[in-house]
Amino acid sequence: MIKLIIGPTASGKSALGIEIARKINGIIINMDSMQIYKSIPIITAQPSIEDLAKVPHILYGFATNDYNLSFGKWIQMLQTEVENAQNQGLTPIIVGGTMMYSYMLLNGFSPIPEISDATRNSTHELYEEIGHDEFLLQTQKMDDKAPHDKQRLIYNHCLILQTGRTLLEYSLLPQKKIFEGQIQVIIPKKTRKQVYDICNSRFLDMISDGLFEEVKSVMEFVDSPIKRATGFHCITQHFSGEIDYSQMVEKCQQETRNYAKKQIMWLRKMAKEDLLGEAKESIYDL
Repeated sequence: MIKLIIGPTASGKSALGIEIARKINGIIINMDSMQIYKSIPIITAQPSIEDLAKVPHILYGFATNDYNLSFGKWIQMLQTEVENAQNQGLTPIIVGGTMMYSYMLLNGFSPIPEISDATRNSTHELYEEIGHDEFLLQTQKMDDKAPHDKQRLIYNHCLILQTGRTLLEYSLLPQKKIFEGQIQVIIPKKTRKQVYDICNSRFLDMISDGLFEEVKSVMEFVDSPIKRATGFHCITQHFSGEIDYSQMVEKCQQETRNYAKKQIMWLRKMAKEDLLGEAKESIYDL
């Protein structure tokens, strides 16, 4: 049985993964699209060096700053790593908070073409330049059923530009499922208040751990996907003098809580579609 540990940021997924891996001879496989980057372990809350040494971890901190991960690339790597783990007698434990990946893994996915780096980068730049509301309006001119959440909205926009077809059109194609009947979903039991409190305190811990130095070291990579990390823009605003320290802390903490809220919405969607199994009981307090 493959374990899939999902939940909002700061809910204790990584710690729970290590706890389970120790009990069942497991290996942890990353399902966080930002925790792949070698240069930004702090802002993306990657497992610490100490945690990495406790049990085997894979697909963390392997990518350079210019690498663009997609679901298609990740699912191919996942299939390889699950097979490798099972061949070694290890239990695969998939851990992460990229909810679109977990949804497609559980619900099935259509054979969507890869998005080119040029299309992806230009679309993200447009989103940052004009803001969510204006970007949504522009996308709705091409697709009046465009999704409103940031992640799927940008992805949908990319698909239209590159293929001329919308995300909805692709979703209506025959769905492919892998590991069907082999995945047990596990969600850490936390209340929303606990998650939000940890979001706040963890950001302060990140600062103590060298967050500012980490961000400064990669600021020159202006077109890199690493700048999408939660809090990155707020911190660079502080560096440039646009906001003071207290404003930066408040803004970054709020951004992290907003991200957690979006992840909880994904969990509720998956529960409504009966994709979580018995784990759906863990989201009642979120």
